[in-house]
Amino acid sequence: MAVGSTWAASSQPALTATLVSRTYGVVAGTVADSLVTIGLSNGQLFVLGRQSGLVRGPQWLTLDGSGNAWQQWAPPRPGLGDYAPRTLFALGTGDELGYEQTRYSFGSGFVCTQGYQLRHIVGRQLTADSLVLTYREQTQTTTSAFPGCGTPGTYTTSVQAGRWAISLRTGRSPQFAFLPLLADEYLPQPNTSSLFMGRAVAMQAASSACLASTQTLTFIPLYAIQNQPGHYSVGIDDAAYVYQFSPTLGLGPITLGSGPNYSYSLTYYSRNGVACGLRTNFAGLLPTRAALAAAAATLAPNPAATTTTLLLAAPAQAGTMLALTDALGRRVWSTPVATGQTDWSIPLATQPAGLYFVQLLLPSGPPLTWKLVKTAD
Repeated sequence: MAVGSTWAASSQPALTATLVSRTYGVVAGTVADSLVTIGLSNGQLFVLGRQSGLVRGPQWLTLDGSGNAWQQWAPPRPGLGDYAPRTLFALGTGDELGYEQTRYSFGSGFVCTQGYQLRHIVGRQLTADSLVLTYREQTQTTTSAFPGCGTPGTYTTSVQAGRWAISLRTGRSPQFAFLPLLADEYLPQPNTSSLFMGRAVAMQAASSACLASTQTLTFIPLYAIQNQPGHYSVGIDDAAYVYQFSPTLGLGPITLGSGPNYSYSLTYYSRNGVACGLRTNFAGLLPTRAALAAAAATLAPNPAATTTTLLLAAPAQAGTMLALTDALGRRVWSTPVATGQTDWSIPLATQPAGLYFVQLLLPSGPPLTWKLVKTAD
């Protein structure tokens, strides 16, 4: 096509396109490429590269009426690049992620709540086309007694299970719908009037030493401006309600938007036994099975010869069972537990000496287990 050629670019609105120039230039400061410039009859310009694709173009999505043009941050790379799931989610079974709640303060500057969330990776599955991570998480939120903050106290959620699944081919994930949006690419949020938009890969300093000066991928929500169809604004959530990933760290989401006024930022992690940050703030979260059992009941005497007693910290729920298994996991004794009962005697006289396990089988949730040593009579 010769320079000066024109064609119909759009019928609504009616726009004509003109091939303005053909040149040879440098894209993103590093890549030599053949470039063409196409002008629209409304005055907007596109620059396209043979290798680089769209290099420069009009800002179809208008943010606060700024009317700026988008500029390519870096040339395309083969594969998923920084968005590769193995890069973004380089986590394994046993790794931990600790997030601190960051909340906007309106007016007084006093923050009423402080929250912490601990996530523990319990499974990693890599197939031919996907990466799947499963985890357990628990959140604790403390409300201050400062006037106007509401009812003071600390609330701890029950332990929740979660799952991340990411396509190795496309980088997309049902849990993170915005992956892998490119810089300034946008996507409607399901069942809302808002959008998600990607930002350029950038080096960003963070308050946490674990995340300081790390390369990040950032995604933000955009909200429709009232009475201005097609116009969107980042609003106050430009700073608070964001999602960030770090290809250089591979820890999954390092900032996780969780509501309109707050988000969770990673301040602690442990990967392959190497920790960064302090676990102190998360010490009460995701207790081990042994810790849960120790808090729920005591078993004494232990060791025992003829009998031992399990004493519960709280009355038993309906449907609770008590069982005794040997070291091979074979059940050698069991009994139903009456609702409200708080202690049981477990007979041992007929059992040979050795290692046993006392199990409290609950109507909901995993069983609680205590080790028991049976001595000779």
